[in-house]
Amino acid sequence: MQLVKLQQERDNYSAQIAALNLQGVPVAQLIGNNVPPIEGKVSEVAADGSFVVLSVGENEGVKIGFTFDVYRGSDYIGRVVVNNVLPDSSTARVQMRNRGGLKFQSMDTATTRL
Repeated sequence: MQLVKLQQERDNYSAQIAALNLQGVPVAQLIGNNVPPIEGKVSEVAADGSFVVLSVGENEGVKIGFTFDVYRGSDYIGRVVVNNVLPDSSTARVQMRNRGGLKFQSMDTATTRL
């Protein structure tokens, strides 16, 4: 059972990397230790749910193309990709949502590291 779950996660990551490459995101430069561990909060969510505002920005080391995984407690909400960075905040488009129907909300935790 655990092996199946790990294989599904691997396949999910592979699909995400392929999608990012198609969108022109420099994945090879962002993978590994090149992306520092950054944790912030979701500050706002667009009415249509297509993007979020994060409480972290240039001052914390955020760069365009960084991905953040978003959680609420132990629930995984989804993944966002930063497309605009300001000194104290950034905006990110929603790349992936959970399958359980949970929606992004203010005060969800966003992190560059799982």
